[in-house]
Amino acid sequence: MPSPLDIAWAVMKGPGAPNYRCPADDPKKSCGTCKYWDKIEGKIGKCKLFDFQCNASCTCDAWS
Repeated sequence: MPSPLDIAWAVMKGPGAPNYRCPADDPKKSCGTCKYWDKIEGKIGKCKLFDFQCNASCTCDAWS
């Protein structure tokens, strides 16, 4: 299991996600509501589209 620091770094860097930002401008269009998001624990999930850990409160331009 990754350390909390590893999770935080993965969330911050958001590799490949176009214009990844926190918090989402519109909570209804956040990572946590995106079809590509899989919840891991709490507000941390995995983006299946760009293959990185992200925060449910964030978003990117590929939200769907």
